[in-house]
Amino acid sequence: MIASGSHAATINNSVVYDLNNLSLSGTNYIGYDNPIATTAFSLEVGDTLVTNLTFNAGQSITFFANQLQSLTTFYKGDVYSGGNMTSTDNVTFNTTMGEYSFTGSNKSGVLAQGYYLNNAFLEEMTVTSMIITSTIDQLGTVATFNKFGIWAIGAAGVDINITQTPIPGAIWLMGSGLLGLMGVSRKKKHQAVVT
Repeated sequence: MIASGSHAATINNSVVYDLNNLSLSGTNYIGYDNPIATTAFSLEVGDTLVTNLTFNAGQSITFFANQLQSLTTFYKGDVYSGGNMTSTDNVTFNTTMGEYSFTGSNKSGVLAQGYYLNNAFLEEMTVTSMIITSTIDQLGTVATFNKFGIWAIGAAGVDINITQTPIPGAIWLMGSGLLGLMGVSRKKKHQAVVT
């Protein structure tokens, strides 16, 4: 039985995801075994789920130009007893080249949010964050969710690179300077003991 009614609430989630949770499998980066905990929430038909997704400091996803792209995020829940969910989705990618929005088609599957296939990136794009908006069109049961993850990035023949910004050289210099000071301090202590 498909739930129905005039319920319409907006659920906002801010999620920080560590791209190191993804592992390369063929041409896909897979993360469905590594969801992260979020504040629990429930969904009903008519609700809109808004996910503000960012990555750990210095992390980003690079989509290469003129390639078929896909990205799926998902929520998992402790309370779910089956049934189809479909939603109308929109995603906004914040990239180094500006902001890009896409509309996703309705999909089935209670865990998925934001499945996108497109070749709209005409040049290489580095995505630093995204906002995914899903309006629930139908839902077999009221479901409660408490974990978030990236299901997969990529598709057959797609070359997607997940990068992490290197630590600035100044940090390395400061670290080596501290080690040097520690060495001088130990040498002085040793000399004091000898004399």
